[in-house]
Amino acid sequence: MKKVWLTPDIDRMALDIQYEIISPMPAELKMDISYEGERITSYTVNDTRNEGKCSIGIDTASFLKWAWIEKILWTPENPCLFDIAFTVFVNGKVTNKVESYFGMRKVSIENGKFLLNNRPYYQKLLLDQGYWEDSLLTAPTDEDFITDIRLSKEMGFQWSQKTSKS
Repeated sequence: MKKVWLTPDIDRMALDIQYEIISPMPAELKMDISYEGERITSYTVNDTRNEGKCSIGIDTASFLKWAWIEKILWTPENPCLFDIAFTVFVNGKVTNKVESYFGMRKVSIENGKFLLNNRPYYQKLLLDQGYWEDSLLTAPTDEDFITDIRLSKEMGFQWSQKTSKS
């Protein structure tokens, strides 16, 4: 594999993949997607150019054992990930294998609100860009980092599981 780009699309429950394969000959690319160790789907492309795009549907019927599809959507509170294995074959022989992962998630803005997976999601953010006279933007000691974190938390900037429902 030379390059691979993974783009989740929760509206279509699909994964869009763009790939480039390094091979002097036409190759076959097999993609296996699994979730929590269970294979969800496989998809194979034969491309004489050794590059292209494809879209793999995440078969929601495979998830009937889960009560809600939302349990497979990635959020900070539920950071579930899918595994994907790419296997390259040339003349029927494996020439390369790459493993990666992805989360099914969508980030968007609608009516001025930040949405995660098509739902409003409250964020309380802080850009901590400290300045130290002797070292500029790099903290001179670990204790300086600890002090910055402590001060941020004292000001109310800490991780919370609260999300907006409106």
